[in-house]
Amino acid sequence: MSFQRILVPIDFSNDSLNAFQVALDRFAGPEHTLVLLHVVDPAGPEMQQPPEIRSKLVDDLRRRLTTLGNSRKDGWKEVVTTVESGKPSDIIISTAKNESADMVIMGSHGSSGISKVLFGSTTYDVARKLTCSVMICKRATK
Repeated sequence: MSFQRILVPIDFSNDSLNAFQVALDRFAGPEHTLVLLHVVDPAGPEMQQPPEIRSKLVDDLRRRLTTLGNSRKDGWKEVVTTVESGKPSDIIISTAKNESADMVIMGSHGSSGISKVLFGSTTYDVARKLTCSVMICKRATK
């Protein structure tokens, strides 16, 4: 199976940057598109800031994501970057569908709960609900 459109959610953690590296190492190709997505959680601490600070934080995230994508765009047909706001698992799922992703590559985050011992809740929800392939990368070592 050929994976033409790869979605990598990036939260700038070591785990998500490891997933980004896996995408580069295993799936880059002149016919393939890389979609980098950062989700701003409205319940997150950055969204509790005054509007002018919140706007600057989102602009900074957009710049960081674009810089990351531009730094490794060689080898890809196209690199798309997007910053969205909402519940992370819902936004990842909707972006995967809207972008017609063949594969989503995510880092795993140890969380709580018996079903989430190996995978974070967002990763678990995405893997369970998406119909496209989902690759969950083992926690990056420090």
